[in-house]
Amino acid sequence: MKFTIYQDELLELLDTEEVSDYQSEKEKFKEDIRNIRECGIKSIRNGRTIVMEYLFRLFDLDEFEAYLVILSFCSELDHKMQMIYSSLTDHTDSFVPTLNLAIEMYTDDEIVRRRLQAQCIKRWETLAFLFAGFCETSSAIATDIRTGYFEQKLKLDYRILAYLQNIESSDKSLSGIVQYHYPGNTEQELLIHREIAEGLERVSEKSETPCIFFLKGERGAGKKFQALKYCERHRDTLLLIDSKRIPKDAFEKKFLLRRIIREALLQGNAAIGIYDLEAEPDSNKVDWEKVEDLLWGMDYWKGTLFLTSKYEWNQKVQENERCVWKFSIPETTTEERIILWNTLFSQEIAPKDIRLEFLADKYVLSAGSIEKCIRTYINRMLIEDGEGKSQWLLEACREQIDHRLGNDAVRIRAQYTWDDLVL
Repeated sequence: MKFTIYQDELLELLDTEEVSDYQSEKEKFKEDIRNIRECGIKSIRNGRTIVMEYLFRLFDLDEFEAYLVILSFCSELDHKMQMIYSSLTDHTDSFVPTLNLAIEMYTDDEIVRRRLQAQCIKRWETLAFLFAGFCETSSAIATDIRTGYFEQKLKLDYRILAYLQNIESSDKSLSGIVQYHYPGNTEQELLIHREIAEGLERVSEKSETPCIFFLKGERGAGKKFQALKYCERHRDTLLLIDSKRIPKDAFEKKFLLRRIIREALLQGNAAIGIYDLEAEPDSNKVDWEKVEDLLWGMDYWKGTLFLTSKYEWNQKVQENERCVWKFSIPETTTEERIILWNTLFSQEIAPKDIRLEFLADKYVLSAGSIEKCIRTYINRMLIEDGEGKSQWLLEACREQIDHRLGNDAVRIRAQYTWDDLVL
């Protein structure tokens, strides 16, 4: 999309009294944008997607806000547009429009301009998802804006530019922080704790708003797996984030959470899961201050949110307007562990001299821990290049028990055997 006149002609119009021609060009540009949007709306109705129109809908942009995005996008695609923007502003080193320039190009009505300025202030946090620098400007530690807030440059954020070029792209700045789980990628069925899955569904069906779920359970209990299966049932993508990777600095935390929220929106309103919430010092409950910070930082997010921890929910947490639904995943029973061992462990590679029922009864392990035992045993078989031994499997089970006790107790290895006992 470009103007039908170029820089020299536009500047000539501005320097002469041919204002009507300039006005007609502006109106034609706005009409072209309306036609583009109408085509986009029709394409969505017909089951196809025009990426730009889909972006407008994700962030609920009105005609003026869509106009801002298109102006900025034009500057990225057309060098002549860059020259026009540079000539129309006092920023000779800038080749993108400013907020003031965009408003002036949109309307000549002074009252409407004031209304649009007020709208920009009100919607600044939404615009910050789209344009680089807006989030920094609205922060408490923002650098001095000497030219005024409405001289903010309308430069599309790199992630938005990449999305408009390729809808299947992802935010590379979140690499190592966000784990993407797409529907249909997990073949493993939910073998135990199906009552938890049923409870999640009941809440989801009755809730009038997207839910916040808190899942409590020991390491490997299947908290993340429950979230994953829930998203598969709803055909949603799940973005998983380790809580330890979220910065402590207030601005860095806000900036990261906003990027995560934006990525969830761009991934088709994906669910977000933040796992392994830490405990309050000297307590068996989650750190209420950190959880509150997370909830406030996620305030813009109105989609499904999962929080998980091995610690209890802290009643000090102010849940704000959204209710947090709490679920506790219990310790596995012997019967459940028998099901897990028999389903996950192939009889072809299992040691011949050990019964899986014995392992299920002797070692109280979670589903995740049993999977790790099996992987450790298989790896040992590959290293030794021989038939599996029951000793290797027992050692793997004991390692998981040791790891489980690591946070709460220290295992003391006995120095004596039964032969040393004197009666």
